[in-house]
Amino acid sequence: MGLVRNVAHAILRYIPPVVIQIGAASSGWASLTPSERDVVRLVSEGLGNNDIATRLFVSPRTVQTHLTHVYTKLGLTSRVQLAQEAARHA
Repeated sequence: MGLVRNVAHAILRYIPPVVIQIGAASSGWASLTPSERDVVRLVSEGLGNNDIATRLFVSPRTVQTHLTHVYTKLGLTSRVQLAQEAARHA
């Protein structure tokens, strides 16, 4: 049992702890994840989903998922609205 505990302890020393933000925003710009912010930045540069996916090394479907989350968090319904809001927010 000591060996298993020692191995587990050694592994856990190298895994960063998960940080849970109490009271973190669930909507608005502050609620966007770093990946969502990256997608917004690239949308505001005029890139399409396929180009964004290539730049971020993810699938186009992942880009679309990020956009869906961004639209929900910011209360938007279109890419044009997102680009306009991103320009205002910058």
